[in-house]
Amino acid sequence: MNPYSRSLDVARLQRDARRATRFSAIVRARAQWGETRLADYAGVFDVSDSFLPAKRELRLELDPRAEALGRQIRQGFYGAEAQRIQRGRDDIRVMVR
Repeated sequence: MNPYSRSLDVARLQRDARRATRFSAIVRARAQWGETRLADYAGVFDVSDSFLPAKRELRLELDPRAEALGRQIRQGFYGAEAQRIQRGRDDIRVMVR
């Protein structure tokens, strides 16, 4: 199954890790229930679950001085964006070091 051609996709943001774990268990049980029900319909095939457990995420807020320093470090590795060129649906970034 191609993950980019899903007909149904469910996502949820949960700040409390314990509640997120409980929610994940509920979603998995509902998905399994739905899979068996969908497979009962004539013409429905290849029903699968691509559920992945939630990843923990850390969000940081930097003060302006740290943000400027981070930008300088990034530009040291990757360069500064000098130009962006649209080519069809693609976006080409021209980086200069």
